[in-house]
Amino acid sequence: MKKFLKIAAGVAAVIALFVGAIFYFTAGMSDAADSFFAAASEGDTASAHSYLSSDFKAGTDESELAGYLAANSLDKVRDMSWSTRKIEGGKGILSGTVTTQSGTVVPVDISFVKEDGDWKIYGIDRSSSGLQRGDPAARLPDNEAQAKLVHDTMGYFAQSVENRSMEILYANVSDTWQRQTDVAELDRIFNEFYGNISLIGLRELKPVITRPATMEDDGSMSIKGHYNGPEHRVEYDFSYVLEGAQWEILGVTINVR
Repeated sequence: MKKFLKIAAGVAAVIALFVGAIFYFTAGMSDAADSFFAAASEGDTASAHSYLSSDFKAGTDESELAGYLAANSLDKVRDMSWSTRKIEGGKGILSGTVTTQSGTVVPVDISFVKEDGDWKIYGIDRSSSGLQRGDPAARLPDNEAQAKLVHDTMGYFAQSVENRSMEILYANVSDTWQRQTDVAELDRIFNEFYGNISLIGLRELKPVITRPATMEDDGSMSIKGHYNGPEHRVEYDFSYVLEGAQWEILGVTINVR
């Protein structure tokens, strides 16, 4: 019996240590969320806006943020409870509920990215109540957001080709794809590009989207088109998966003609 108690105590200690580590490493995200909602609840939209990532800020000004929070009952939050905390590399997610000052409980997912050592809010996804029609098209990004997705994806790929290593691309793809591959595998797939072509100049060009965002049978989204480069026409077929509130890279296909 004593031996069993010692083993049980040891297991409990390991579990407690593991849980403690999770809370320690995700403390920066929860602190950022606390400060964000506190500022929003006080009507200080400028301060709340400062907790957003650079990408989030670029597409959402203070008035748009205030309007979104008010429309989704997130402008008067008094309490937060996070049931899921997750960090992979420079990305993180908090999932749980927030309680408004009127007592309403709202399910919410908040995604984060690390910028200059601080956790910044990358996306906010507030689950809707009532019957859901399950129309994936409702989650598709608009034309401007699609162009930015393509531009960013090509930028990561072009810089990786220039560096002869897919480290930059890998660091910016979805958690889903990262679990399926690694840098060495991506290097093997795209090895033929290394030293044979430079795509850096494409970062200064606007992509031509020939087939806008389309939902595939597996739930992913694809965007197809090309770049009219000075020397080559570069065709792309990019796929994305919705993680939290953001579309993240799930696949890259490039053809140079």
